[in-house]
This record gives sequence, structure tokens and C-alpha cells, in this order.
Amino acid sequence: MSANINRDETPPASRKARKAATRLSLLAAAQRCFADKGYVSTQIGDIAKAAGVAHGTFYVHFPNKEALLEELLEQFNQGLLDRLSALDTGTLRPTNRGARNLEPLVRPVAHAFLAYWSEGRDFVRAYAQKLALGTDIESLRDGINPQMVGFLSQALEGVTALRLGAHHAELATQGLLAMWMRIGMQALFNDRVSLAEAEDTLVMMTVGVFKALNSAATCR
Repeated sequence: MSANINRDETPPASRKARKAATRLSLLAAAQRCFADKGYVSTQIGDIAKAAGVAHGTFYVHFPNKEALLEELLEQFNQGLLDRLSALDTGTLRPTNRGARNLEPLVRPVAHAFLAYWSEGRDFVRAYAQKLALGTDIESLRDGINPQMVGFLSQALEGVTALRLGAHHAELATQGLLAMWMRIGMQALFNDRVSLAEAEDTLVMMTVGVFKALNSAATCR
């Protein structure tokens, strides 16, 4: 008679759910560790301990700390896109193409963006610390938020009269994204800058970009 004492008889669906729960625990624990110790000082052992799992369990889910952070970035970016997309401002509607009064369209988006970043301040700080260690040329060129690139690209389409070629549209979108990211960093980590000031500046400069693009279109 053979005895399979160590055989895991847990149903596959339950094992899958348990694995997913462990992964979520690791992600949540990492966020707590990054907030408490910073990205650089947090070790994989710290994350495993905070999640209540064995050190080796971490590697079942992530090859390294950087991969975990990239997944958190994906979640963070998607959360921002979900919040902005839920705004009922009409920002993305083609009927607003060339609209003269752009501030009411831009301000709710700027306000939601800065509020979301403020709520995720600890994550933004952790990812900034990671970037300070070095990043690849593609990330420097294309940015780290493809979701926001898509949102801003639609905004350009929705509220400007300019028919940009593919390459010009990409350049304009990347320029806007860089501006939003830089002002967001100032709002979070420069004690001399208030959220209200950052919002006003973001609205003013974004509206200015849209108007400049529309003006360029009429001059052609």
C-alpha cells in the first residue's frame, strides 16, 4: 500500500486563488516597505516578511524587486487613467475641436491628476528613487506612462483643430506628458509649491499648448 501523504489535494482553482492572493500580499507589503524605508533600502526579505511569506516565495511571483515595482507602476498608471477617463468634462469629444474656452475642459483633469498623485505620493517617491539609480534609453525617450500618453493623445485630438501627422502628434504628446510629470513632481516634493499653484500652472500651460497648436493650424 502506498501513502501519498505529501500530495497537495487542493483543487486547482483554490491553488490559483491562493497564489493570486499571495501575489497581492507581496505587492501591498512592498508598497508599505517602500513608504517606510524607501525603495533603495527595502530588501526582498523585508517584503517577504511584511507579507508573511517565506523569502523564497517572493521569487515564485517576481524575479526581482524591480519587476515588482514595474507591476506596481502598471497598476498606478491604470488607476490614473481610470480616474481621468471617468471625468465628465467632454475633454475627449471631437465636438470640442478648436474650442475657445479650454480651461473648463482642462482644469478637472489637472485637478484629478494632482489629487491622484498626492494620494500615491509614497509610490511616486519610490519610483523616482528607482529612476535615480538609472533607466534605459527607451524609458527616457518614451516615458514610463503609456496610459497617460494615450489619454493626452486623445485630448490633443479632441480639443485642437490641428491635424497632426503621426510623428508630430507623438512629439506634442510627449512634450505635454513631460510637462505634466515635472509639475506633478514639483507639487509633491517642493515645499514652496502648493497643489493649487501647481494646478493653476498646469492648466495655464496646457491651455497655452492647445491654443498654440490651433494657431499653428490656422496659419498654414
